[in-house]
Amino acid sequence: MIEKFKTYFALSNLKVGYPNFYWSCPVYLFTTENISGYLDKIPPFENKNVLSVCASGDHAFECLLRGAKNVDVFDINYLQQYVLELKSKMIQNLSYKDFKRFFFEKRTFFDRNIINPIFKDFSEGLQTFLNVYYARDVNNVLFRSYGNSKEYMLSHYMLPSYMTDKAKYKQLSNLMPEKFNFIRCDIDKLHSKTQRQYSLILLSNIFGFKYSVDINSNKSANMFLSGVLDTLATKNLCDDGVICWNYMWHCTPSSVNFAPTTHMDKYVFSNVSVSTARLIPTLSDMDRVFLMNKQKSK
Repeated sequence: MIEKFKTYFALSNLKVGYPNFYWSCPVYLFTTENISGYLDKIPPFENKNVLSVCASGDHAFECLLRGAKNVDVFDINYLQQYVLELKSKMIQNLSYKDFKRFFFEKRTFFDRNIINPIFKDFSEGLQTFLNVYYARDVNNVLFRSYGNSKEYMLSHYMLPSYMTDKAKYKQLSNLMPEKFNFIRCDIDKLHSKTQRQYSLILLSNIFGFKYSVDINSNKSANMFLSGVLDTLATKNLCDDGVICWNYMWHCTPSSVNFAPTTHMDKYVFSNVSVSTARLIPTLSDMDRVFLMNKQKSK
C-alpha cells in the first residue's frame, strides 16, 4: 500500500522542466547513448559487480549481456524503477515481437492487451504506474522526448543490442535477475547508499545535466571531482576499477579539451589516477566517453 501511495503521489507531482531531474519527473524508455559502442572498449567485467545509473535499464541490460555477475542501479527519479521492472518482466516472459510492438509500433504503443498476461506479476508500484497512465493518457508528459518512435531513435540514437539482435533478447531473458537492487538517490549521496565495491561504475552524462548551467567552469568540475568521483572511487570502486563519468556527443578537437577534462589532470585524488587520454570513441569517432581508473592499493 505504501508503494502504491508513493507512486501515485510521484505521478501526481510530476515535474516536467527539462533538462533538470527530480524525485519525480518524466522517464526514459530507452537509452540515448551508444552503450554497446563503449562497453566493448573498456576492461572486461565478466563475473564482477557493476553499479549503473538506472535510467531506461539499458545500461544494466548491456552489462548483463557482457557477463556482469551483479548489477545494482541508482536514479534520482523514483519512477525509473518501473521502466526497469516493466522491461525486465516483458523480456523474461514475452516474445521479442510483442516487446517491439509494445514500445515501437504507434498503433500498439503501450497496448495493455500485450502485457495483460503478466500484469498480475508486476509490483504494486508498477501496476499503479501503468493504471495511472492508462486512466489519464499522460503520454505527452510521462515519457521523455522520443517516446514511441523507433524511426526517431534510429535516426538520433543507437538502439541497445538486444533490440537489434533477437538472439541477444533471448539471451538477456535468461540472464535477467528476478529483481534489481534499485537505489533511489542523487549522485551526491550514492556512496553512502551502498556498501558494495564495484569493478565498473556507469554515470552516463549526469555531470553534464548536473552542471548544465556552468559545465565549463573549474568550480563545477572541482565540485564533481571532489564531491562525487573521489568519494565514490575511494569507497565503492575496486582496485583497477573504472568509472565512466561523462558521455559527449559530436566531439570536435576543441570540445574534448573542455575545462572539466583539462582540470582533472591538475586534481590530486586521494587514491585515484585519472587518464584523460582514455577518451574512448564509441562506434562513431564523434561520440566519446570519459574514463577514470583507480590505482591498486599498496
